[in-house]
Amino acid sequence: RPRSQNVDDVALDYDLGHLMATDGTTIDSSALNSDREAFIRSLVQANTQFLFNRLFQLPSELPTEGPGRLLQLPPPELRVPREKPVPKPKAMTKWEKFAAERGIQNKKKEKMVWDDTTKTWRPRFGYQRANDSLDRHNWVMEHTEGTDASEDPFTKAAQEKKKRVNQNKQSQRQNLLKAAGGPRVPGQIDLASARAAAAPAPEKAGRGQKRPYEHLDVALSMAQHSTASMGKFDKLNPRETT
Repeated sequence: RPRSQNVDDVALDYDLGHLMATDGTTIDSSALNSDREAFIRSLVQANTQFLFNRLFQLPSELPTEGPGRLLQLPPPELRVPREKPVPKPKAMTKWEKFAAERGIQNKKKEKMVWDDTTKTWRPRFGYQRANDSLDRHNWVMEHTEGTDASEDPFTKAAQEKKKRVNQNKQSQRQNLLKAAGGPRVPGQIDLASARAAAAPAPEKAGRGQKRPYEHLDVALSMAQHSTASMGKFDKLNPRETT
């Protein structure tokens, strides 16, 4: 039926969970053509008032702070589609998979622990961690049974720490490669595909000619265009082009 100013709120379809009201009635074309702005303004004002009337009929409660009341909205009726696809589950690391198979649960530890050497609270891990054998305050190490007395314990501790760091980096890289599902860690430049796309048609090289390192040119070009000015204001070497 034609939309009039005296229609009640029953003519609207409400979805209070989304704070939305839909007016499906037919618009009065004569009233719209006579004064378009006034008709639309009155229509929006009336429908908004109907929506607020329905909202204030919902159960409410007083807020803990400030004036006003908190409305208890019903579940939404309209199913809004996702903007982006559902994210894929994150791949488990080697340790997480091992812990899940063995039923090992990680216990949350305190970040700060007591350092007996400096008599202060220090981080458990990372920079200036507590009870670090290579700390400058730790000028003496206790000799344990089974260790070589002629070996420098500080040099041995530094070598073991370097070995642990390299093992952690290697494990982290393997986890990233496994999560990516390919031979390249996410965020790195794929020089192989870039070289294949930018290289000219293969030609037979004559005897004594050196093979050009075109993959270095591709990497240099990609690095030049990664700046904010796309390489426009970068300093160039002689016979270098962007």
